[in-house]
Amino acid sequence: MTTRGSPGRARLLAFERNAVVRAGAGTGKTEALSTVYLHLAAGLCSPATWPRGGVSPERIVAMTFTEKAAREMRERITEAVSQLAVERLPRELESSDEAVRLEAARRWGAARGVTSAVVSRVLSLADSAALHGRPLPPPEVWQRVAWSLGSAQIGTFHSFAAGVLRRAAVDLGLDPAFGVIEAEDADRLLRAASLGALSDAAQRDV
Repeated sequence: MTTRGSPGRARLLAFERNAVVRAGAGTGKTEALSTVYLHLAAGLCSPATWPRGGVSPERIVAMTFTEKAAREMRERITEAVSQLAVERLPRELESSDEAVRLEAARRWGAARGVTSAVVSRVLSLADSAALHGRPLPPPEVWQRVAWSLGSAQIGTFHSFAAGVLRRAAVDLGLDPAFGVIEAEDADRLLRAASLGALSDAAQRDV
């Protein structure tokens, strides 16, 4: 993934337009999505595109491919929000000096025993606030975000699609109690259906 201060990372976090992140497994895509989510909620994405007051989690849909990645994304967002909701960040994090912000983030994290990942997310928010000339959101903002996270749409593509289908199940003639099958079961059913179709076709040719 792109590093702190790089043009690519700044463009991603500004989120002015659709963005594609290409990276291999384990390189930080889920972390990048989590950080963009925090920027949206904090009102620290591009001021030309997004509202200054931030976007409520109820209006954000964050999706990924696997349950593991979705769970990690929710955990990382919640971890940062829970910390930001309890106290105001030090004023040094709003400094125009990048080195001052870095040192302030390190001291803040060390004093609270938080992970380096949380420190990185907070520093990223501070960098974007400085870039856009905005103050960092106070704890009250993060408290509202925290209240909304329980019902936030953070999950997989198939779980989101299943939710949409369940809400329209009656109109679509579907059983609202339908379930999403696992990949192994899907492969087994696909093989069985393929073999059945081939067998029917062979019988018709005889």
